[in-house]
Amino acid sequence: MRIDYAKLLANIMDSKEHDLLFIDESSFHSWLAKGKAWQREDQVIEVPLNKTQHRITVFGAIGTALKNNMFCELYNTTNGFNFRKFLPLLKANLRNQYSKRKVYLCIDNHVGHRSKKSLKVMKELGFVPLFLPSYSSYFNSVEHLWALLK
Repeated sequence: MRIDYAKLLANIMDSKEHDLLFIDESSFHSWLAKGKAWQREDQVIEVPLNKTQHRITVFGAIGTALKNNMFCELYNTTNGFNFRKFLPLLKANLRNQYSKRKVYLCIDNHVGHRSKKSLKVMKELGFVPLFLPSYSSYFNSVEHLWALLK
């Protein structure tokens, strides 16, 4: 299954008729996420934490069909509603010459991506979802961007 998926991605990337976008979302938190810290045995380290915990979710896409090869939007949470709000904005950020071509979306299996409403919006906008095989996030290039940002 993973080999077939890799071949499919390669064929789309080599195609002159189709385009591929890698999309995903990631949440960023304002509270300390480290479980360990280095310190001297006789020294106490105080770590100030916010009393209010803030989180933002970044929906993002990378691909050569996009203006600036990347597009991101901020939301308050990860859910299907915000994903569906992101999709028309993503479509509006395609380079002009790509707006009429079939665009494939390399995307994970989040419930918000697979819902009937989300599938309908993707179809209406001309996007074709390519859902990742289970435990294969390494196929989605935008995951590397999230790793750098975090």
